[in-house]
Amino acid sequence: FRSYRFLIYAQLAVLTFWSLLCCAQSISGERERKTWDFQRATRMSPGEFLIGKLLGEPIVAYFIVLCCLPITLLAGLLGHAGIGNVLSAYSLIFAGALFLGLAGLWISNLFETRSRGIGLIGTFGIYLLFAVAAPTWMNSSFPGTAAFSPLTGLLHLLGAHLPGRVATIFGKPVSWPVMSLLLYSSFGAWLVVMIL
Repeated sequence: FRSYRFLIYAQLAVLTFWSLLCCAQSISGERERKTWDFQRATRMSPGEFLIGKLLGEPIVAYFIVLCCLPITLLAGLLGHAGIGNVLSAYSLIFAGALFLGLAGLWISNLFETRSRGIGLIGTFGIYLLFAVAAPTWMNSSFPGTAAFSPLTGLLHLLGAHLPGRVATIFGKPVSWPVMSLLLYSSFGAWLVVMIL
């Protein structure tokens, strides 16, 4: 079970950080290379362009996670994690990577070439906010916001005891992975509308 846990945490770190970093440099990098206007002049719709940037920029990280999937699945089954647990962990990792990629694209869209360094500092700040601040959010007045960190849902899936309150929606308790997916889909849709 330890090797399964290590593989899941490593894939979470690689995919979410790589996705955020690549997407955060995407548009500002195109502006710096003076190729941004050429890309916008193509026949692609804004939605196609967004999907291409969101999934194309961190494609190497997705490939790394895809290559690790059989080993992780085997380690999870040998560690008695169950196939549902493994699939839930991967859905949470991919949803977190997509959400952080959207946040990175939004940041990249805000900064011009001369302030690209500020954008990268903002990227590291966002990643640390999502990675480290989850326990603080869990003990706040709005404990459900801790689900913005994919780590919160993974800790719940891997059987770790999470101190603090439980996430609730309209007074009903919700598991942390479900809360994460709900937050990613609702706020991700908002980011998509802003980027388009």
